Amino acid sequence: MTRLACATLLVLAGSAAAQKWESPPAIFLSPVVPPGVRLLSQPAVQADVGLTAEQKAEVVALNHLWGQSPRTWETALVPPEVARAAVAHVTQEFLARGLTKEQRTRLDQVVFQLREKEFGAHAAFAMAARDLGLRADQLDDVHNLKGLRVEEIAKHVTSGERFERVKTKVAATNGETFEKMTEMLTRTQRERLRDLKGKPFEAKLDLAGQAEAPAPRKYAPHLFGMYDHEIVYLAHPAVRAELKVSDEKAKFLDMAVKFQERDPEKQHELIDLVRTHHLTPEQRARLDEIMLQRRELASPEVMCGHPAAVAALKLSPVQLRQLREGKSVPDVLTKDQLARRRELLGKPFDLPADIEDPLIGRPARVHVKSPDFAFARNFLVLANRIGLSEEQIKKFRELAEDEPKIKELIQRELSLSDTPPVAGATRGLTTMTAVMDQYQMALEEQCWSVLDAQQQSTARKIFGRGR
Repeated sequence: MTRLACATLLVLAGSAAAQKWESPPAIFLSPVVPPGVRLLSQPAVQADVGLTAEQKAEVVALNHLWGQSPRTWETALVPPEVARAAVAHVTQEFLARGLTKEQRTRLDQVVFQLREKEFGAHAAFAMAARDLGLRADQLDDVHNLKGLRVEEIAKHVTSGERFERVKTKVAATNGETFEKMTEMLTRTQRERLRDLKGKPFEAKLDLAGQAEAPAPRKYAPHLFGMYDHEIVYLAHPAVRAELKVSDEKAKFLDMAVKFQERDPEKQHELIDLVRTHHLTPEQRARLDEIMLQRRELASPEVMCGHPAAVAALKLSPVQLRQLREGKSVPDVLTKDQLARRRELLGKPFDLPADIEDPLIGRPARVHVKSPDFAFARNFLVLANRIGLSEEQIKKFRELAEDEPKIKELIQRELSLSDTPPVAGATRGLTTMTAVMDQYQMALEEQCWSVLDAQQQSTARKIFGRGR
């Protein structure tokens, strides 16, 4: 047992003995794992910082402790809250006293540089405000600059320009924000900023590999050899657009959706009926590819349990039963079947994010938008009914292609922002949500502006928005 593990147990016992835990605290927030602890488990960081063999053993023990559930420590005398707090205490002790001053300095520099790469130089600067010793007036300036940055990003994402140009302008805004932040620094503060960065850390890290292996998931037996969510996906405009479903066929699909809502147990019979009588062979093949991609997100085993995969791979009843019982794909499929499996997925398709699908981690949610909200894909589905020209279809496709990319850009740039809107109806929202709403409204306006007056009138009737 390492010195760290012994110290942890002593802290646990001391904490439990010093407190009478007759009732747990009303609110408990689990301590956040210090980023330095995770980084120190990386060989490249260990070499750069210069850890000794003993220090490496301490890091391994620390990460092991953080990876355990607090319930593992629970005894009659030690509640989980005390256990987790003890682990946090020992971690801080190691970072403060288990490393030399030079090692702590270098570790902080590596953390700072990684924050710059992940969040941007402007964000890393704001996070280091205390270390830089910013005055009150400088802190106010930083706050104002972050607010101006949000306004600029909102202007770029709602401009109607293509994603690549928007992305370039947002990057330029981030650079300008950082430059303005550094302009306010004194000579001493500039030296501190330089010391915070230190010499460049060029090594590539594999932080994803540190994640705890998830517990094996068990899926309902009906997912193997049966359809399950096809009707729900066929109700979505994006899927219908991908399959090129005609307006006439869309009416039958709407009826199937209503039948399934009334009697969910009939979904397998319904999809068989829809596939046989209302989808062309090409549409059936593409729908199968989309649903196989969806199941692949859950697991390769569930993907192989889809009827289309069962038929294409010619799985035997024994193989299907083995998959159902939890055996892995490499253990069940032959070499030829394994080679064929990847070919079944077809061209990648972006699954609609607003479909409730627990299989891939999308549980039921509260929808705040109207289902008739005019996204570009909605208009593409109605291309024939409203008489879109080739140029108009091209524009809608561009809007539809850029929409998820711009939303991801907004989330990445503003999800960590601490500059909330201060004026107007959005003052109660987070920055990211407010800008996302602005983009949604701008996108709708851009969609309507593509249409001429007659097309707008037709589309509004279809969407139930009057003339």
